[in-house]
Amino acid sequence: MKNATARKRIQLAVGGLAAAATLMVATSTPALAGTSNNVKNSTGASIAWFWEEGDHLQSSDQWQDGHGSVAEWRYSPGSTIHEYYNGGGFGVTKSWNLNFTEGKSLQIRSCLADGSNGTPFSCGSWVNAKA
Repeated sequence: MKNATARKRIQLAVGGLAAAATLMVATSTPALAGTSNNVKNSTGASIAWFWEEGDHLQSSDQWQDGHGSVAEWRYSPGSTIHEYYNGGGFGVTKSWNLNFTEGKSLQIRSCLADGSNGTPFSCGSWVNAKA
């Protein structure tokens, strides 16, 4: 009887680990080489990543809320903010291949927007990154 109970516990544990691994793969970011900095907007409805190797900026729409996601970057507080809109819908990640001077410091953040000409809102905090 003890062996059957132990076997059942092991089967449940392995099943739980398999489910967790499947969820991690299904929700992971697209694979890019190098170091990334990632940020969420203030609600978690969008995520932005900056990949140091290759200078890739990405934006992912995480909620079915009717809003698009925006990745923003700037060189420093007070400098021009550059916006990249992703209107692909829930679960879509869009990537832009930028070209920065090697070692250049910048900041990124994630926001929501309604349309490519919409004003970004519900933005997250700025996060430091390096090209």
